[in-house]
Amino acid sequence: MIPFRIRAPRILAFVLLLSAASLVRGEESCSATTRDVGTPTFLTEGELRSLADDTFRPASGVDGVSVAEVPGGETVGLRYVQTFLSADEVAEAIGYCDGRSGWTTSRQTVDGDGSATRASRTSSSCPLIWPIVYLPRLAALRESGKLTKELEGEIMFAWKIMQRVSDLLEVDVAKIEPLQLIRYEPGQMYRQHHDHGSYYGASSEQRPTTFLLYLSTMSKEDGGGHTKFNELDIAVLPREGDGIIWSNIDKDGNVLTDALHEAIPPNNEGDAKKFAMNVWIAEKPIMDNVDTASYRT
Repeated sequence: MIPFRIRAPRILAFVLLLSAASLVRGEESCSATTRDVGTPTFLTEGELRSLADDTFRPASGVDGVSVAEVPGGETVGLRYVQTFLSADEVAEAIGYCDGRSGWTTSRQTVDGDGSATRASRTSSSCPLIWPIVYLPRLAALRESGKLTKELEGEIMFAWKIMQRVSDLLEVDVAKIEPLQLIRYEPGQMYRQHHDHGSYYGASSEQRPTTFLLYLSTMSKEDGGGHTKFNELDIAVLPREGDGIIWSNIDKDGNVLTDALHEAIPPNNEGDAKKFAMNVWIAEKPIMDNVDTASYRT
């Protein structure tokens, strides 16, 4: 059911409307390298085939999707999800961001006082328009003539994906943050970080669960582009349409340091770009959190 009764606090509504309507743009560039902490266990297509025979199970409530627990990732409940998005859906998601020039400099807040650092993150990001804000106003927007075909398509696409995530994870769709696409050009990265704000002493970004969807396939020959969990010694090589799920806190609400992860840059001597989609599950419905303006996007 579409949550028509949800109302955004004024500050949050302004931020969301601004991001959807005007899409603030920015660019950043800095050179950085990731540290070498040894050779991790790679989860590649070959390892996936060996996992499939024993551990992949059909996802409950989501047709055509299967899930497997990742060996060694038990402390954070690391799971690999196969075929969550189709090739057409991947192209559609990227197309919305490309079509409206929605890519902006990725932002990161790492300290409780709200100070930010750029040296640890050099990617670009693009939030999809958040349906929970616009669905209740869809009819009025159509009548006013302000609703373009592209805008309506993006709203309905994001809503479809959010509902699918809700079914897979069995969470309230109102707790799913706006879907965020990420783009890594060759050499761009995101150093080790945590998705839960409490790790940095912040009251915002209370995200118990992360679902990272891959919108491109990276070859092992590229030497980069993978998601690396240094504490677990696990690296996941992106495969288009698949994703990984993990917990950022334990059952008592304590932050899990094993959930620290980093995005290794695609080879800066190659031409492969990495695309992904952040799906963050919040502790409570997003509209109840007036501090979302300080979230990393």
